[in-house]
Amino acid sequence: MAYYRNDWLSSIGGEEMGRIQVSNGKAFEYACLDSIFKTLSHMQDVRIESTPQLDTAQQAFIDASDEMRERLVKAANAATRVITRLEPRLEYPGNNIPLYLSIQADAQGQIGDVRDVLCIRKQNDWEIGLSCKHNHRAVKHSRLSATIDFGREWFDIPCSPEYFNVVTPLFDELRNMRENSGNTAKWSDIECKYERFYVPVLNAFIDELKRID
Repeated sequence: MAYYRNDWLSSIGGEEMGRIQVSNGKAFEYACLDSIFKTLSHMQDVRIESTPQLDTAQQAFIDASDEMRERLVKAANAATRVITRLEPRLEYPGNNIPLYLSIQADAQGQIGDVRDVLCIRKQNDWEIGLSCKHNHRAVKHSRLSATIDFGREWFDIPCSPEYFNVVTPLFDELRNMRENSGNTAKWSDIECKYERFYVPVLNAFIDELKRID
């Protein structure tokens, strides 16, 4: 996960804010890809795959203001420092070179796949991806809900009843909040949401991944 937020966007209205958020989000994807390239290319062969998605993201980065580009680069570099520490195969490829970098097309991603920037070693079918989120207050996790069976979708191994017994009541509670408010309830108004929802759901997610493994 690569994450960047700028609160000034909240003061811009409606449609224009949406356009700026999309553009800055694409610019952040390019900043992350470029940061990985500059970090790793001096020690190995790294190739950026030329695609329409890359062109779109690069142009969004070019069109951003000088101040915005500086902020995005700082955030991307911070993410790269963390990612390279957590995944040594990025820095130490063995014989699996080159490392290919690409930006994933939104419409072509698998169901539940939130990755934007892909790092791929084609020689041994290895890859990881970054979910580059712009202007999010909280880290956005892989798609989870009361009905999504991520085990079946990702690994062809169904999630257990124990997993759904934990997460379904939590998502049902959120749905009831929305319905009882006439669809006006805001996530930001929920008290203790990290303890009430984030932590239990993500702990259930971790436990289920361990079970599947």
